Amino acid sequence: MSWDEHGNVQSILLRLWKASQRKRRCLKVAAKVDIEPAVPAIHGDPPMVHDALATLLGDAIRCGSVGSALELSLAREKGDARITLDGATASDRTPRLILAERVIVASGGRIAKDDGNLRIVFPL
Repeated sequence: MSWDEHGNVQSILLRLWKASQRKRRCLKVAAKVDIEPAVPAIHGDPPMVHDALATLLGDAIRCGSVGSALELSLAREKGDARITLDGATASDRTPRLILAERVIVASGGRIAKDDGNLRIVFPL
């Protein structure tokens, strides 16, 4: 499946964000999203990257505390597509999270976690 058939990274992130709305509402998570529209397609297998991003986003929401704040952004920076999830509380490294991280890396991406922030960078 190509990115054109699956949707670009912007549409994938927006669908995932919308799908997580109910869970965020239940946990009273304040949410903000900022998706830059001009980010070109990233490399990698679209369904696998979609599932990996869904796992990472879902984990951040699930592990957040009630009343926390979460901000998702996508921007093009220095030839990279940068996905940032601020306020992401990391859970234990489950096999599912490890697999999601490996899919991102196998797609040419990099992941960094620090102090409640998750950064995923894909070269363009």
